Amino acid sequence: MKNASTLTICNDCDLVQTIRRHDAIHSASCSRCGGEMARTLDDEFDYAIALLVTSAILFLTMNVFPLVEMRVNGVSRATTLVGAVHSLYLQGMIPLAMLVMITTVISPVIEIGGLFLILFLPRMQKIDPVIHQTINLIRRFHPWSMIEVFMLGVLVTIVKLSAFADIVLGPALWACAGIIVTIAALKTTMPVQQLWHFSQRAGK
Repeated sequence: MKNASTLTICNDCDLVQTIRRHDAIHSASCSRCGGEMARTLDDEFDYAIALLVTSAILFLTMNVFPLVEMRVNGVSRATTLVGAVHSLYLQGMIPLAMLVMITTVISPVIEIGGLFLILFLPRMQKIDPVIHQTINLIRRFHPWSMIEVFMLGVLVTIVKLSAFADIVLGPALWACAGIIVTIAALKTTMPVQQLWHFSQRAGK
């Protein structure tokens, strides 16, 4: 089993090729363009767990605490991420509310929760089909995780509203900025193509 082969597609030139499982867990390069096919997982496994736990804490903070607080003539009003989605819904902007909900709440939940399953289910001796289904689910929702786009929109809104009211940045906004960094690092550490190898490493 140590030298079993794995069929892999190069991200750079799309060449389908076979690499040994031993190489997939350590390092391998594309035979055509020399692009990276796999990286060392031994040193990155604990780093991935730390990033994943941090991302989960930041995501929880982002959804529980207020994003911003607006003060006008002595009256203050704060809103959370889910509260902002609900406000969009009440104002009749249902498609926009659904888009914000999917890109900032549902997709990150599936991505972070799925990665937790991949890293910890093998330790609980669960069956492989669960891992396969989880990886497929992450692949489908991965492109829809757009917290950074939401963050950009919030910053633009804050700049415009600052001319009419006093704006106080809430803990959720700082958590949003932090999770953009941690998820970007997590995607680099655990690319979608190597999730199965990470699950094998977790089962050891």
